[in-house]
Amino acid sequence: MVPDGASDEQAMWSAKGSNSSRRFARQPRIIRLDPDGRDLTSPQLATELQEWLGDFGDVAFLIGGPLGFAPAVNTAAHVTLTSRA
Repeated sequence: MVPDGASDEQAMWSAKGSNSSRRFARQPRIIRLDPDGRDLTSPQLATELQEWLGDFGDVAFLIGGPLGFAPAVNTAAHVTLTSRA
């Protein structure tokens, strides 16, 4: 829900977040990429990815826009990893 007085950009951001979380709500593993997420080495990521694929089948990596993620996406994500290079 968008608060009264929210900008069009904020309203679109919130709507996209709600739609994304519904679209992926039944997907087995949702990985949110965020600068404040957990940092993994390449070998650690490979091990995690292999486990997620073996246990859950599909993995979805979500990349936020300039406003970050809508609250619905934050709630839907199972894991948050850093997206730093």
